[in-house]
Amino acid sequence: MKIRRLLLDKQFDGVLTVRVLNVNEHDRWEPGSLYYGPVGFYRGFYGYYYRAWGYYSSPGYIVTDVEVLLESNLYKVNTGELLWSGQSKAFSRNPTPEMASRYAKNIVNDMIAKRVIIP
Repeated sequence: MKIRRLLLDKQFDGVLTVRVLNVNEHDRWEPGSLYYGPVGFYRGFYGYYYRAWGYYSSPGYIVTDVEVLLESNLYKVNTGELLWSGQSKAFSRNPTPEMASRYAKNIVNDMIAKRVIIP
C-alpha cells in the first residue's frame, strides 16, 4: 500500500515489473575442423618457394549456453489490476539488474511505438 500511495503521489498510473523465472545452463561440444591446404612456404637456399600441402585440424571445445527466462507484468497502479503479461528468453552469462532495466525499457518503447501506452 505504501508503494502504491508513493506511485500515485508521483502521478504514475502504471508499473512494469520484471523478474527472472529460471536460468538454464547447457554445455555442448563444438567439434573441431579438418582442413587440407597449404601449411606453409619454404624458401630454399637459391630463392625458390616450396608450397607444402597437408592436413591440419583445430581442436574441439566445450561451449556453455546460458538461457534466462524473464517474466514482465504491467499493472494499473490505482487498482493493482494486471493489464499485460509476457515472457521472454534472453541469453546472458549472469542476469543483472542492468539487463532487466534494459529489457523493461525495450518493452516500454515497444508499447509506446504500438500505441498501447501513451507517455
